[in-house]
Amino acid sequence: MSETIQTKGWPGPKGKCDICHTKKATHWFGDTSVALCSDESCSRINRARWDAMIEEMEDDEDRR
Repeated sequence: MSETIQTKGWPGPKGKCDICHTKKATHWFGDTSVALCSDESCSRINRARWDAMIEEMEDDEDRR
């Protein structure tokens, strides 16, 4: 579900997953700074949050 895209120059995530805060982060979500572990549920939660944020931004743009 989540892609492993390493932007040139980024060393990769260090520390814990930004979703569960318990497991070691193994990759970035796309080209963002969101670090995720390899747990599929964390990837789904992150994707749902991302989609909701994009939808909210589009709704705000439509109101202008």
